[in-house]
Amino acid sequence: MADTVNAAAGIAVSTRFGVPFTGTTTVARNTLTRTGSREPNWPAELGALWVYADVHPIDAPIVIRDLTIQDSTYAGVLLSWQKSIQQVSFDRVGITGSGTYGLEIHATGRATFASTTVSGSGTAPLLNDMGYTLDRQNGNTGF
Repeated sequence: MADTVNAAAGIAVSTRFGVPFTGTTTVARNTLTRTGSREPNWPAELGALWVYADVHPIDAPIVIRDLTIQDSTYAGVLLSWQKSIQQVSFDRVGITGSGTYGLEIHATGRATFASTTVSGSGTAPLLNDMGYTLDRQNGNTGF
């Protein structure tokens, strides 16, 4: 995916339309280049990868692996909204050159990170303003 222009993430995992997650959701083997954009109606800045717990908490497993994020307009990864986000695992994720944060987290919950790298973020490698728990395993750098 490349060059999202308006009101879109490169990939979104969301409960926006009222259906709770069951089973495992996997996001694997993707490259996001210059994705993430501004949603002018809210207004909000969306990440290249956006996990959005809107109507329901996200408490079923989400596996994010073998993902390359390059030159995102805003955050490389954005986890957000009103409900908790649990059981997320990041493995072999590379975030390079984000416009704002490599990882921007406005949620409660927990995620596991292994072999995840963040470099060249415009603002900072990590924003975690709600005490989200990051379980850091081997191979992480930059955040």
